[in-house]
Amino acid sequence: RVGVVGSGPAGLTAAYHLARLGYRVKVFESGPEIGGLLRSGIPEFRLPEKVVAHEIDRILGLGVDVETNHKIDRQTLLELAREHDAVLVATGLQEQRDLRLGLDGTEAVVQGIDFLDHVHRESVRVDGEDVVVIGGGNTAMDAARSALRLGAESVRIVYRRTRQEMPAIAEEIDESIEEGVAIDFLTQ
Repeated sequence: RVGVVGSGPAGLTAAYHLARLGYRVKVFESGPEIGGLLRSGIPEFRLPEKVVAHEIDRILGLGVDVETNHKIDRQTLLELAREHDAVLVATGLQEQRDLRLGLDGTEAVVQGIDFLDHVHRESVRVDGEDVVVIGGGNTAMDAARSALRLGAESVRIVYRRTRQEMPAIAEEIDESIEEGVAIDFLTQ
């Protein structure tokens, strides 16, 4: 018996392979749904929910059990270790660091991954806003493109290096520009 803590990409991948090898697997997820960043951090236009649901169903179809809304603390982890032959901790993303921009109490500045989670939960709109995204990775591209879809007047990405140095997938950069996102390179 193997316990897997976390149901994001790493936890689900481990559960899939372990179940295929014949192990009894139980996944423990602190949130209300399984999938982690597959659901909350990648927008629908890049990874449709029906694809995520289908893949998760395939994994569960192998006999993988899941317990959601199950936070794991030190004591619970020790209990899992006693109840299982092995435990894999695949918790992935944790709390984001505060940007500390002196804007206490405002929601004007948010982490990209938090913004994408709000998009997933349909709890954010930016109608008529001018949005600035700082960064050059896939999260920045996803946040910028999502902001356009949520009614932003304009969206601008600010990146400190050149386009060639951006860590985002080249096609994502191209698609962002095609959709109307402006990008300032060599800007800090």
